[in-house]
Amino acid sequence: MAKRQHVGIIYFMDGSMVEVRPKFLTQKNFTLEELQMAVSGYIEHFPATLKSKGQLYCNENGIAEGLWRNAAVYHVQISDRSQKLLGAVTCVGNAIETFLIEGGPGERVTVKEAVDAFSAKYKEVSDVVSR
Repeated sequence: MAKRQHVGIIYFMDGSMVEVRPKFLTQKNFTLEELQMAVSGYIEHFPATLKSKGQLYCNENGIAEGLWRNAAVYHVQISDRSQKLLGAVTCVGNAIETFLIEGGPGERVTVKEAVDAFSAKYKEVSDVVSR
């Protein structure tokens, strides 16, 4: 039987996505610190999505912080049961969806590597714009 591995997809608020894995390959789940790093703040949990039977986490204070609506999350559909419980879901800021796969982590990067690359990309843009 193949080993099951937790992996995730970070949905950045610009619409881009990157597949990630926990920091240590021996970890069974993402840590709270990794989830908070991915969404840039406190996490808000949305149960099972249709795509992967995974879990979706968004920035809990994103609206109050004035973050952009997350264009990529519109591709993630929550289950009918969750929709009845939660109603319409608005996710602003970055989000991460976590789920289990068969096999190893493959070419996925850590959450920190993905967030650092995203931040560097937008720092370069803001440096150019501010000149």
